[in-house]
Amino acid sequence: MSGVSTDRDMLYSFLQCNCKKGVSFPKQNSTTSLGIIDMRLKNISYDDCCNHYGVGNSTVKLIMSRYDEKGIPLDILKQMRSEEVDAIFYLHRKSEDIMPD
Repeated sequence: MSGVSTDRDMLYSFLQCNCKKGVSFPKQNSTTSLGIIDMRLKNISYDDCCNHYGVGNSTVKLIMSRYDEKGIPLDILKQMRSEEVDAIFYLHRKSEDIMPD
């Protein structure tokens, strides 16, 4: 439906807005991201993923939604450098995006 924001759209807007304000959000390393994706593709529960990696349910959901959005197979992601995987899964602030005080 046009004009209706999805949860993902709202989260993206929130992250963009707060990143511009200089608020930082913790990111998981590529090993954690790939491990979570691997576990979820094996139908391992969200709770088990959270407990194994020490992250919250929203982190698992965010990683999986970004994985689904990108459409890159896990085997390909595992062959990439960690910096490349990070660039796929996490927003990176540019200095020009940060509003001055």
